[in-house]
Amino acid sequence: HDDAPTSAPGWAYDTLGVDVTASKRAIRVAYRALSKDAHPDARGGSEAKFERLKAAADALTDDDQRAAIDASILDCALDSLTMQELTWSRALAALAEAEEDGEVRGADAVLAAARAYAAAERALERIAAQKKREKETAQIAKKEAALASATAKRAEVAKRVSTTLNGTDASVTLTITREMLRDAETTETVDGHVVRTFVVDAETESNCAKCDGWGEKEGHWTPALDKLCPRCDGKGRVIKKKKVRVPVRDGVRDGEVITVFGEGDGGFTRPKVSRGGVPHTGLFPACLSTHPWLLIPALDAFQLQLTPFNSTPTNLKNALGEMSDAGPAGNLLVTVAVLRDGETSRRSG
Repeated sequence: HDDAPTSAPGWAYDTLGVDVTASKRAIRVAYRALSKDAHPDARGGSEAKFERLKAAADALTDDDQRAAIDASILDCALDSLTMQELTWSRALAALAEAEEDGEVRGADAVLAAARAYAAAERALERIAAQKKREKETAQIAKKEAALASATAKRAEVAKRVSTTLNGTDASVTLTITREMLRDAETTETVDGHVVRTFVVDAETESNCAKCDGWGEKEGHWTPALDKLCPRCDGKGRVIKKKKVRVPVRDGVRDGEVITVFGEGDGGFTRPKVSRGGVPHTGLFPACLSTHPWLLIPALDAFQLQLTPFNSTPTNLKNALGEMSDAGPAGNLLVTVAVLRDGETSRRSG
């Protein structure tokens, strides 16, 4: 570690061979041991090595310098719980070292050490409890954000499926050169044009296979923080990566758009409605009225087969049933970027 730049966050620790929990005592011990070999008068030593060791020891025994180094290594604020935890951990380590070295002598010293131990342990317990609370709060906030995102997405989907189940078109860019066109192996003739096939990586959206587009975990029929489908995060739709074969004709122009039919976003589904039982048009239990799928205007005209005001998940499942078959997929719109021979990126203008 002698040649590690002093601008690197952990250079001082690396130079002395100690970790971030090392006490000042451990740092001084490491410095004394290494400085003997690094001294200019020792074989293999040099002024540069010696000065580097001294600079590292000075940095780690100065509270302000060490705090700045630690905050940089741990990527946290100086007043963060992580820094407080590290400070108290070092205090415990220093107490243990003093006791092991026989420096705690006499009743008063033993009592003072015991009190210091207890204070450090209580502080660490408080910090651990606070970090746990902050972690739980962050997890709830994350779940709430996921629920809000899922609700917005499903409202968008519900609005679309109220009029059509057709998938939307997706877009991608295919970057090629004239040389690539000439050298492409797959060739056929279509309507008198020589056509060569290229493969493009595309990302398209489709219905989630795990929840069948509902967005909830199996057995749950209302959106909630802990009930979102883990695969689609409650959105009912997922992004998939795939490779698509694109036919490109000779003479294709830069910026020309090629449509690959049926390779865009997958078609949408709509909840089916049971046809058995006694019809209750527009009579929705409370749990139904908050479900994103009931934002679909077309559902208002359906005769939902429910026992009035019975809002159990089973009845909701029976009422909405399964999803319909998916509509046709959208198209993939491939914009061809034709580079001049020798270029590696699309030219501007």
